[in-house]
Amino acid sequence: MRKEIELNSNGLETLEDYLSECGRLFNFPSFYQNNLDELYEFLQTYTDKNLSVYWANAKEAQLKLGNDFDRLKEIFELVASQHSEFKFYINE
Repeated sequence: MRKEIELNSNGLETLEDYLSECGRLFNFPSFYQNNLDELYEFLQTYTDKNLSVYWANAKEAQLKLGNDFDRLKEIFELVASQHSEFKFYINE
């Protein structure tokens, strides 16, 4: 069964906030360190790939995060390009 996760930008201000929220949403192990490299590694290692990720209010995130928005988005897009069953959607 496909799992769906919504990354909602409400209340998140910094890249650290987003990375921490990802750890919570994806139920990563406690040793996850809230950085982009580990987000990629943990998505590859600890996540069922039969998953749809919806990024709600992405426009708000882009305004808050600037270049970090693109870096974070690239992680999800990279995983989606490597695993056909992993889907990533942005809702502005």
